[in-house]
Amino acid sequence: MTAQIQAFQATFNNRSQIGQIPNFYTQSAIVVWAGSAGGEVGTTSGRGNIGLLFDATVGKTTSLQVTISNVKTTVVNSNTVNSTLNILMSGQSTVLGKFNATIDASQSWVVQGGQVLIQSETWDYISLKAQNNVGATVFPQWGLQLTGNPPNLAQEHTLEWNLAPFLGAAIYVSIIVMVIVVFWVRFRKTKK
Repeated sequence: MTAQIQAFQATFNNRSQIGQIPNFYTQSAIVVWAGSAGGEVGTTSGRGNIGLLFDATVGKTTSLQVTISNVKTTVVNSNTVNSTLNILMSGQSTVLGKFNATIDASQSWVVQGGQVLIQSETWDYISLKAQNNVGATVFPQWGLQLTGNPPNLAQEHTLEWNLAPFLGAAIYVSIIVMVIVVFWVRFRKTKK
């Protein structure tokens, strides 16, 4: 179990591997973020949604250091191990400057498809401090939560998603116009 938790920590600390964090979770995993220190509070289920959660939060930091300590494990049965641990997270955000957080976490690891994966996890934010107090937190969606709105993990891509159909149509129209021009030029050349 210690090897899996060390690999989990190493993935957070390796900027090029942040996108691999969801691979530690089962397809039906559930992640709960809680705590009174501010920040995202809610439940995320499914590996794909957990990937979006981490991409929209820790994936947006410019530097990140995660230290996991006080790991305690309990064997539930031959396929399940529960763990409790402390997570210290610090780094740099373009919005908040330097930040740090203290998190008490619990995880349920299961054997699935020959791999040991997280089936459920809770992060209880004990503290969250940031250099700049701008009404949002290290993780952009927390700003929505603090104002009483549900977090929208895709909000930052709204412009792109709204413009994409028009951009696609413009590309198709450009291709059609170029094809017409080529045929028109060839047609004129053959008439002469």
